[in-house]
Amino acid sequence: MNILHSNSTSDGGVASPGLAKYAGLFSLVGLAVSAAVVGEFSGWNHGLIDGGFGGMLIATLLVILMYACLCISMAEL
Repeated sequence: MNILHSNSTSDGGVASPGLAKYAGLFSLVGLAVSAAVVGEFSGWNHGLIDGGFGGMLIATLLVILMYACLCISMAEL
């Protein structure tokens, strides 16, 4: 399947460029499920093994602090 449309029509006119629909519902659901599974197995498990519960708690609190600072700085803009 060609993703890009042609810029010409059958009567010789010029059509507006655009993208063809490529991913369907099944592809998007599969992508979301695989991203969730990869994040589950590569993020939390290694963090708990390497840092323990206390290390993960400190990392979570640090991320919460950084996210709050991001929200505050975006609100100032």
